[in-house]
Amino acid sequence: MAIFSFNIAAFAKDPDRIKLLTWQASDQHPILILPKFESETNQEAISRYFTKVAVDVDLASYAPDKTYLNDVKESDWKFFELGELKDNAVLIAANQRKNHDINDPKLGEVLDILRQSQKTAVVIPVGATGSLDRASQIAFHKKLARNFNDLILLGGADLSPVTYKRASTYAKFYNLYRDELEIQLVKDFYKYGSGKILGICRGAQLLAVSFGETLYQDIGKIIGPSVEHQTLSDSNPSFHKVRLLSSPNSMFSKLLGLSESNGISPMVWNSYHHQAVKLKPNSIFEPVAVSEDGVVEAFVSKDSRIIGVQAHFERPDPDGRGRIFFSNFLSQKPVLAPCINALSAAAD
Repeated sequence: MAIFSFNIAAFAKDPDRIKLLTWQASDQHPILILPKFESETNQEAISRYFTKVAVDVDLASYAPDKTYLNDVKESDWKFFELGELKDNAVLIAANQRKNHDINDPKLGEVLDILRQSQKTAVVIPVGATGSLDRASQIAFHKKLARNFNDLILLGGADLSPVTYKRASTYAKFYNLYRDELEIQLVKDFYKYGSGKILGICRGAQLLAVSFGETLYQDIGKIIGPSVEHQTLSDSNPSFHKVRLLSSPNSMFSKLLGLSESNGISPMVWNSYHHQAVKLKPNSIFEPVAVSEDGVVEAFVSKDSRIIGVQAHFERPDPDGRGRIFFSNFLSQKPVLAPCINALSAAAD
């Protein structure tokens, strides 16, 4: 297909002329968002993306490949004006190939929640900015940050320990280049906008690392096996008790639908992670939930714009708090407080 024959090297890049291209290949595909230069046609912007991820060894196994457009006619493609989606659109950052498929459980469960909240998912594909120089990446991220109120980071595999300045001991299945592109997205979205960022499992770890925190590379080997954190089968998930550190009137408690009247007793959350966030004593994040072995299960930035949760709240849980959390998160208005100094510095 001609879409994979674009000559990236011959294309003149101008960061001042970046636009947002919102595109859906068919009703069986999620809506994707890509950077588009003013001098490009829609088809050329799409071709540039697929050409880059097809030849880049660091992205080829994570991004959609040429089979993504199998049985799809170009005449079926849909393009959206941002104004058609903006008020109800939520950005989702993909981190693996299956996240570009509406049948992927990780993406599909989030899509179901968004539909119930009358929201539209717009997916940033893996490597969306891989063909751009840094100035053009910033220009693209600025437009995302100024046009979307929410960014959701999905669960997935480990982060490269290089991203938090550690040698690899127990980390596995990571990709440094992909991780670095995601970290740039997180920092820029925070720095140039006023919207909220929610990280789920790996997404929470990505948020922490993006702002200078580190990770325990394996909970069982470093902290100990007293609490089962890692689910080995999606059909038989692990659950464990979680103690909330936040007060009944805190933002995080309210997101969970808790108040002084219904109390904040230990809760039971699902658990799919073998790594965990390690917050510094002077962290710009506040831990708001911990498991019985002291592992941080949720944290919030001091300006409330960033929330990380290790549990997969999009999946069923014993008391339904996860779905309540998602519903409340999506109904919140964007936090308009200015960047606090520590977070602003970390985003640079």
